[in-house]
Amino acid sequence: MNKYLLFLPNILEKNSFSSSSSHLCYTSNMMKLLIFSTIFLYSLSPCYGYEKSYAFIVKMFGEYVKVVSPQNYTDDTSVIVENKTLSRIYGKVVTHNGRLISFFSVPETKFKTIGLKLNPGERAFVVPLSPAFQSFELKFGNLSYEIPSKK
Repeated sequence: MNKYLLFLPNILEKNSFSSSSSHLCYTSNMMKLLIFSTIFLYSLSPCYGYEKSYAFIVKMFGEYVKVVSPQNYTDDTSVIVENKTLSRIYGKVVTHNGRLISFFSVPETKFKTIGLKLNPGERAFVVPLSPAFQSFELKFGNLSYEIPSKK
């Protein structure tokens, strides 16, 4: 590093065409090559896009529901219900044994956040009431899935 500082006065002089400036030009070209090759190699690396969340994101469309789920349950796991339709959605979140977690009402093109408090071994279900749709389980560990599933 110090040897490059020795060439600094020669670079600042006008009309200086010593070997130090050609060395600096070579170094500059090598840095450009290094940056270009690094960007090129990163562009070739396998990058797979997938959806991941720390809360259940339930997007309710007219014909189907898309769910993005967290990897595992934590105490602050929540359910975010997004209404992608043009009418208000009413529903509830219940456990597999019928315990009510929460009712919800989501205006058109809005969202609602619901805290999810589960006991060990319990499973949660979303039951859309209006407009009527099939109930579905909130599954941990799946990255994203649709109800009804794609064929």
